[in-house]
Amino acid sequence: DVSNAGASFGLSFVYLFTISAGSFFLWYKPIYNAYMKDLSTFFYLFFVFNGFHILFDVYMAVGMPGTGSAGIIVMLQCISSSKKAAVVFCGISFALWVLHFVVPLFKYIKVCHHYQLHSHKFSEAKQQAYLGFAQSGAGQAAARAFICSNTGTFV
Repeated sequence: DVSNAGASFGLSFVYLFTISAGSFFLWYKPIYNAYMKDLSTFFYLFFVFNGFHILFDVYMAVGMPGTGSAGIIVMLQCISSSKKAAVVFCGISFALWVLHFVVPLFKYIKVCHHYQLHSHKFSEAKQQAYLGFAQSGAGQAAARAFICSNTGTFV
């Protein structure tokens, strides 16, 4: 079925640019900061966003039609309609999505082991997040606004 091929092609380009930028800011940079600064907050950011990334890889490997992926479901549709070239390309796409799932999963397990080995705690991450917010300009502006609204004076 090629009725949604254009939409899938367009979505694949959207994924190319958003995932490339998102990967840097949402899991590579947090894990770099986690190892360099040894802060639990960055480990938790990595766990959350890399977990979503792993789930996304599974979703794309499954290959729901019209989602921009050429996973296993699309490949089975191509097999049933005897499109040999499409089957080959879908097979390659499926294999790459599975590889793209395995590598972040390995990284996730390795980081989790490091996190447990250094006995970081969630309460430590919360404390670091509160402290980071309080030291930021946004946190200080929020505190000033809260004090002004309760006392009626400007601090």
